[in-house]
Amino acid sequence: MARVVERVSGYPLDAFVDREFYRPMGLRTTGFNPWNRFDESIIPPTEEDDYFRQQHIHGYVHDMGAAMLGGVSGHAGLFSNAEDLAAIMQLLLQKGFYGGRRYLKPETVDLFIQRCGVCSRRGIGFDMMEASPMLAVNISPKSSPSTFGHLGFTGIGVWADPEHQLIFILLSNRTYPKMSNNKFSKMDVRRNVQTVVYDALDFY
Repeated sequence: MARVVERVSGYPLDAFVDREFYRPMGLRTTGFNPWNRFDESIIPPTEEDDYFRQQHIHGYVHDMGAAMLGGVSGHAGLFSNAEDLAAIMQLLLQKGFYGGRRYLKPETVDLFIQRCGVCSRRGIGFDMMEASPMLAVNISPKSSPSTFGHLGFTGIGVWADPEHQLIFILLSNRTYPKMSNNKFSKMDVRRNVQTVVYDALDFY
């Protein structure tokens, strides 16, 4: 998708999304390679890498493939904060409309938030609720089946529930200091916290 955007627009992916989405939407932190835009003190470190880059990873993409692409790719490397992510997910809940402006056609959003035909949990553009009873649940069971979002390897969870008009965001750097630490996942922190939010709002 990144290559398609670049060929059609004539701009590198990071420049295109900044020009067409992030700046017009008033997003202050979202973008690639924050190491060259912000002071390190406001960016959580990602990992002490002693196996690939042999350095402290801070403000640069953790994913090795995206790192070899200069930190800008279609599958990894985007940094943000909770406020900006809430705006992006609200844009999607509103079918491409945000702040008095249309950014995406409703049918484009619908296409990317539907489940692909033969997949279990993957939509075309986002994660969705795990459908197979043989696999681990990836989202609160109190979420509606139309919920879509993303679980990131470094420990983030971002979900939008159209039925309840609810956005859930949990940001962590669970890979610091080592990505081999799986306690965060084993404790199922993201799903459990999300369920607490649904319980607190008394949806059921």
